[in-house]
Amino acid sequence: MMREEAGDREGANSLARQVADHGNTNALYHLAGMRVVLSRLWPHGLEPDGTPIPPWQPSISALLGRRVPPGMS
Repeated sequence: MMREEAGDREGANSLARQVADHGNTNALYHLAGMRVVLSRLWPHGLEPDGTPIPPWQPSISALLGRRVPPGMS
């Protein structure tokens, strides 16, 4: 379901086939439920190393209305 929403229909079909091959047709339902729980625990997601991503905050230059080229802040 999440893969299909992200536009990955081929991945969604592959995952559904894998789940069916293992005989657990409720697995996709449980994955959808886990998505809700995980988004409540970590609303901004997780970094690749597993640490929570903090909420986005504007930079000081943006707050002051200044334009700073990338890498120059």
